Amino acid sequence: QEAPKIEPRPTPIDLRPSAFPGLFGRQNELQSMTASLQSGQPVELLGEAGIGKTSLVRDLSYQPFTTVFPHGVIYVSARQMPFNDLLQFLYDIFYKSAPPSKPTEAQLQLALKGRQALVLLDDVEFTQAELEQLTQVVAPGCTFLWTSQERTLWGEGRSIALRGLPNEEALRLIEWELQRPLTVEERYDAEKICAALEGHPLQILQAAARASEEGNSLAQLAQQLQTDETGVEL
Repeated sequence: QEAPKIEPRPTPIDLRPSAFPGLFGRQNELQSMTASLQSGQPVELLGEAGIGKTSLVRDLSYQPFTTVFPHGVIYVSARQMPFNDLLQFLYDIFYKSAPPSKPTEAQLQLALKGRQALVLLDDVEFTQAELEQLTQVVAPGCTFLWTSQERTLWGEGRSIALRGLPNEEALRLIEWELQRPLTVEERYDAEKICAALEGHPLQILQAAARASEEGNSLAQLAQQLQTDETGVEL
């Protein structure tokens, strides 16, 4: 049987997601991530669903420092992706094969060893051992960032936990959803909403959108959230 013809693809490769239009209150995390990635360290971004991990990664992928990676920037939505499928995906990104082929472990390491790309893995569920194999053995020349709900990075690299937004940035998020500035009276109720939701970006957006769609005021929404918290209607 004729051996497949394998050729490297042109680089740099640009597989970034779409840019995020409005990122609020994540400058400290963005600076920490940028500094670690520039030094070649892997970065793990932790947080519950909806806390803003993907939004931050989308914004980071367009930061000026990403242009220093000679083989490009690669974004992968890794949710429920088996580890071996990720390895095949990375191989296929950098090489084209006719007919399509599945490399052996040795071929994979030889093929990816010299690649120097920024690889952004969103929503991973891989084990610590798998991630160490990826970053230290399979593709040691690449720089990796991944998002997860549970910590798997210990020791080498940087693990950053995302929390809720600070008050001012959370208020800006409500204004962004309402597409107008808050009045003085609304600001007081908006602060109560943000505090009740602990600055959680997605929950704040959903609450503001629901109030707008149902024709309720922010005061009514704040009262409802307090009722839900205490079980006592105020």
